Amino acid sequence: MSFTFEIPGVIKGTNHGYHLVYVDGHPRIAKVPEVETWQVEVAYRTRQAKPSGWVPGRRVKVSYAVWFARAGRDADGILKFLLDGIATGLGVNDSIFLFECVSNEVDKLNPRVVVTIE
Repeated sequence: MSFTFEIPGVIKGTNHGYHLVYVDGHPRIAKVPEVETWQVEVAYRTRQAKPSGWVPGRRVKVSYAVWFARAGRDADGILKFLLDGIATGLGVNDSIFLFECVSNEVDKLNPRVVVTIE
């Protein structure tokens, strides 16, 4: 059983998705707030699209197509944040995912990610 859903907007890639914070005087790496917000949206959209009774197999295939607002973006830069959000939405560990990017295009007016889960 497979299902497809769309996530509006596209987040920064991993190169710009983290920043330095200090905890008790020690530097730590944390996600930027924009990434946290996008992952919550990804998890929500995943939960909404998941068919009733869907149960993950030993491996889950995640295919995604991405449309960026500008050219020159790497489709794999968003992968960590995307998969973490999907895993949260499905209630699984993302180690079971087999993933592929099927398209990397530009749509300045409607940046988005379309995900198919099998």
